[in-house]
Amino acid sequence: MKGHRIPQETGRVLFAGVAVWATAMAAAAVEGVTAKFGDAALMGFGAAMTIFAFACYRIDTELRAFARATALRTLTLTAFVGAAITGAAFATHAVMFAVFAAPLAALALAARIDRGFPQAGATRAPAKSPGARQPAT
Repeated sequence: MKGHRIPQETGRVLFAGVAVWATAMAAAAVEGVTAKFGDAALMGFGAAMTIFAFACYRIDTELRAFARATALRTLTLTAFVGAAITGAAFATHAVMFAVFAAPLAALALAARIDRGFPQAGATRAPAKSPGARQPAT
């Protein structure tokens, strides 16, 4: 079995992870975790999960390969929407929703930043200098 590799389906694993995370956050909201622990403790937990999501992206090569295979527009839109939802949740003091959205936004933003941004004014092919050509004789 040496050299036998099990194919990973990163997209499905990522979807399952988001589903489990959503279920855990919904159960915490229903159980009144905010009242038990307070907003500060939950924000600290959300910050820790955000750092964990970013670290997972940096460590997991399969996840980075999946992000590189994803369309750039999809990554950009996901990062923007995730950041907007996180900001709106903080603005409306919906702490559980912010704790849910912040790690997902961090993951999408890390993937988008990893892909790079186009340079302003960059061209596809370098221009040829007129001085590089041989003069006509």
